[in-house]
Amino acid sequence: MKPKPSINLVSSNFVFIGGLTRSGKSFLCPIISSFKKAEMFLVDSNIENISYLNALNKISFESAKYLVQLNLNERAYNLFISRNVNFRKSDYSSVLNSKNFKEYKYRLAYNDGDQIVTKINKINPIFPIMFHDVMINPKLLLESFPKAKIIYIDRDPTDLVNEWVKKKYFGDFFSNPRNVTLSYKIGKKTVPYWCFNKFKTYIKIRNNFEKVVFFINNLSSIQKKNYRKFKKKYKKRLIIVKFDDLATNSNKILKIISNTIGTKFTKKTNFFIKKEKGNRKINYKIKKKNRQKILRSLSPRFQEIFYNLEKEYKNFK
Repeated sequence: MKPKPSINLVSSNFVFIGGLTRSGKSFLCPIISSFKKAEMFLVDSNIENISYLNALNKISFESAKYLVQLNLNERAYNLFISRNVNFRKSDYSSVLNSKNFKEYKYRLAYNDGDQIVTKINKINPIFPIMFHDVMINPKLLLESFPKAKIIYIDRDPTDLVNEWVKKKYFGDFFSNPRNVTLSYKIGKKTVPYWCFNKFKTYIKIRNNFEKVVFFINNLSSIQKKNYRKFKKKYKKRLIIVKFDDLATNSNKILKIISNTIGTKFTKKTNFFIKKEKGNRKINYKIKKKNRQKILRSLSPRFQEIFYNLEKEYKNFK
């Protein structure tokens, strides 16, 4: 028998919270972190890119599984001694924005050692992980951690396209040294991993709205295809949330989420819901105006792609 890399897990109780960029992860993650037994949420581009590389068959499933387990094992352990904790107030992942900053400050005095592993096993905390495009490779995450769950946030294409264009998530964005998304250099162009095999189509697109629709369509279709592929196998371990439902009917949706991941609200949860502007009203006049602007900016070909994105969003559950 061929030996395989192996690791004893500190915890398997991870909740991966993801969706396309600007889908609502930064809304949901702080609130989940306010739940009972939940730690502050973590962001780790290493495990994201390991996941993407495996999905593209650039590294084996066995190697990817080990690397994901190794990375998150270390992150979970380090969190319990406040090692490598983010203290930048302006970052959404900062410990200063967590429900219990004093606890992480107190952990700085903990001694390093096996007693930390014992403590984690006794408490059995929930480790929320913000994960971009989490449904690119759900099998890797759920097979790596037997107790893990995935929450996929789906958002209206009008909002996604509008946000991506405003943030300039096209063109030179992926060649920026600060970019942590797996990208490929083809000639003088840098393209994200989800469309490098459609490079010839991409370089012909000059309209920024059309570039964004092209990106979102590629990225969304891969993830929704994977959800349908794996939803029967993993059943209640895959959770779909519509951002508009989450934003407008926050308490109801969050209660469902907390029950599904085996926890409940704390006294601080309502504070974080309010801080993230939960239970808000959506201005459908502005949404309609944004949609009209998008459609005016698209050629008939890309209008059709956008209509299909809307249809898929409406039917996806």
